[in-house]
Amino acid sequence: MPKPYRHALCLYPYRRELPKVGFFPPLGLEYIAAALKPYARKIDIVDLRKDRSHEPFIRPETGLVCVSCNWHHEEKKYAEIINSLPAEPTVIVGGRHATMNADRFIDEIPRIDILVRGDGEEIIREIAEGVPLEKIDGITWRKNGRAVYNRPRDYGEVDNDIVPDRGLRRHRYTMQIGDVDLGIPIDLIAMTRGCPYRCKFCTFARNEHSTPRPFTARPPESIIRELRDVEARVLVAADDNFTHDLDRLESVCDALIDSRLNKMLIVNGRSDIAKRPRVVRKMHDAGVRAIYIGVESARDETLEYYGKGITTETFRRRMEVLRKVKIWYHGTFIIGAPGEGEEGMLEIADYSHELGLDSIGVSRLRCPKNTPLYDELAGKPGFHVADDGKVHSDEFPRGRLKKIQNEILRRFYTPRQILKIADKVLYNKIVPLRFYLELFALPARFAVRKLISPR
Repeated sequence: MPKPYRHALCLYPYRRELPKVGFFPPLGLEYIAAALKPYARKIDIVDLRKDRSHEPFIRPETGLVCVSCNWHHEEKKYAEIINSLPAEPTVIVGGRHATMNADRFIDEIPRIDILVRGDGEEIIREIAEGVPLEKIDGITWRKNGRAVYNRPRDYGEVDNDIVPDRGLRRHRYTMQIGDVDLGIPIDLIAMTRGCPYRCKFCTFARNEHSTPRPFTARPPESIIRELRDVEARVLVAADDNFTHDLDRLESVCDALIDSRLNKMLIVNGRSDIAKRPRVVRKMHDAGVRAIYIGVESARDETLEYYGKGITTETFRRRMEVLRKVKIWYHGTFIIGAPGEGEEGMLEIADYSHELGLDSIGVSRLRCPKNTPLYDELAGKPGFHVADDGKVHSDEFPRGRLKKIQNEILRRFYTPRQILKIADKVLYNKIVPLRFYLELFALPARFAVRKLISPR
């Protein structure tokens, strides 16, 4: 088959990205590169977190530039990069942030030729094969200077034949804590897509216009084939909800155990895995060393408002089961919901200790335009939704929420909790001594922050 592109460039345009996860490889672009491989003689992936500039990779033969825009920050900078691209190549932009802001991107970044809304592997192949643009669902494109918005795309099963092209990497990706590079190779893997649950604040289970993204999963043998070619021992699952479908989860764990690959996995999941203690034990035996669980609140009324479908007492009972298996349990919480007072927010620290969580993260409520909460809060008196979707109110402005967030973390990360974390990390043999040095510096950091922060 003739290859229509002599050279294609896949560009990750962020310089800093998110400090907590900015050390991960650009997995989405590697999927796009894999889908493009039959159609391009040469493909380069440029990651501006590690490359000084994309310009040396723009060549006379470059016929296609694909840009991944997943996050709201640095938007002005990467808009300038996109608009500065030469006129010859076709410029295709995709990613979560681009999908959720498609109309604005098309209006404000005139160099975009095609904007992909949602998953991009099938779409990029159709474009490369020369399918007329008006027949490709899930894109916004330009025709005679006007934006044309095609119908949303219906997504089916994951294509198990496409895996990220890690062979195009020119850099090493290692685990970091803050500015400390631990030197541990790390990678991402996507084993499922979508989530069957419908939490009101969540964007990850939805595509454009609040369209639910159906849950689809790869079979165990496909996952094992990919893992055999992954150099890193520590992998983070990019799945929205890896633990959904306990029968499938058990079969994946069995395959991982039988493979003897000895990988360490960090996954997102829900507490309902406690319904099958046998599966939780298998998860540990299969290499799962940490589970991120969305707890969200210490108050039942807030959980009901979010549509979580669970109570605080149910969380307590389930965590009693989960704690019997020495996996690291990280709970994520949200503050700033309507009707939630400061006292209820501060209860998160004590409640997290009750649950036996090893670590927690606390974030402000976000409701981007594609979430059910947006229409409710965007017009609610006294509430304000920023461009990035973050919510604050007249009662709880940004500065006050930040102080509450810091106070929750200060109350949770006691010296005893730090020792518990160190014990869990040591037991699972994940990281070297430098991690402990950084870890034990955390209480001092919170103490200094407490002293210098105005009351």
